[in-house]
Amino acid sequence: MREYLASYRDGETVWYLNAAGRKEIGSSTTRKRTLHTGHAVMRNEVYIAYRPESWREEYAVKWDDKQIVADALFRNVAGAYTFLEVDRTQPMQANAKKIAQYRELHDSGRWQQKNGAFPTILYVTISEYRKRRLAEMLGGMKAEVMTIEELR
Repeated sequence: MREYLASYRDGETVWYLNAAGRKEIGSSTTRKRTLHTGHAVMRNEVYIAYRPESWREEYAVKWDDKQIVADALFRNVAGAYTFLEVDRTQPMQANAKKIAQYRELHDSGRWQQKNGAFPTILYVTISEYRKRRLAEMLGGMKAEVMTIEELR
């Protein structure tokens, strides 16, 4: 397999098809290393840890003239929804803005009218400091904040 794969380290080893691998499977899609790769790997770790019944990445919710895009929306086997936010390098001000949007969505009642109970908001982040800050910002909401190490 090694002749078809390349890799790099970004906290973990990220494997991808090299030119020979793409040729072997008939793919012309070249994947480049981007700043989003680490974010996608963390999001995928949540998927593996939770094994949800359903999973939708980059899920947009629109209400009135507003919109919020969650990193993922998933539903567990009991039918409860969760909004996932992966926080690696996002400025805290941007996190605060997104949390305010979730509050607005919750307070509008639009989600609840259409789907029932408002989802839990799950933030997965990279440090205890960021975890504490996010938990403070989420105060009063149905939310969970954990580090990636706690998830693992």
